[in-house]
Amino acid sequence: MIRYVLPFMVTLFYSNMLLAECSVDNAVLGAAYKVTTVVPDKKILTSKHIVLWRNGKQVAHEYLDNHVTELWEQTSNGMLRLVRYFDKHARGIEYQPNEIKSSMGGNAWEIKQQLVSPELINSMRLQSTQGKDCNKLESYVLKTNNNTITLQWLANQRLVKSYREEFRNHKVSWELEQTITNPRQVNKTFTSRSNYQTTDYTDIGDNESDPFLMQMIHLGFVEHSSAGFYDAQGNHLDEHHHRH
Repeated sequence: MIRYVLPFMVTLFYSNMLLAECSVDNAVLGAAYKVTTVVPDKKILTSKHIVLWRNGKQVAHEYLDNHVTELWEQTSNGMLRLVRYFDKHARGIEYQPNEIKSSMGGNAWEIKQQLVSPELINSMRLQSTQGKDCNKLESYVLKTNNNTITLQWLANQRLVKSYREEFRNHKVSWELEQTITNPRQVNKTFTSRSNYQTTDYTDIGDNESDPFLMQMIHLGFVEHSSAGFYDAQGNHLDEHHHRH
């Protein structure tokens, strides 16, 4: 009897250890951020709010200020496809991988999931680690000639808690304001948009009589974009830091 019980107890012990690490499913959650940009000499202060949503094989970036949500999905060959939803209009535009500049690359999916590239984290110096389980927090810093980046990283949730970049007199910061772990609330974010009317990007030229599509083209929303961290020169950091 003992020879059957012992393996079971060992398995149970290790299962409990894994559960103790973090009870939050980091593949199904939401993370609300406030993004602030400051340029003191030009007296510029701007802020916006973005929510990162993860639902297994889908990731969404919800831009609360302009009511746009970008849904990213990874294809079987590792490329990304995009549906840009316009929430006020209950409409969407679909983009295939070959129509998206950021759809390729070994870490493109990770960047969409966590907003910061693994290469950037690996290039930074780990200053401290504190907390445990879901609250395990790693603090990083990266200094170059004109640039200082600091990152607080919730390792087990794969979430940015805070990010700051200073480039001369230009400062950008991301602050985590809320984490949503209720699966029903996360699922609702994705299912509520599945009923929107969508148009394929390649078919927009055949729908010039559609007032909504013409308005989106005029506002500059039809071209692709990507959420994430930018440096002071407007470079997206997942591209900028690949050079390090």
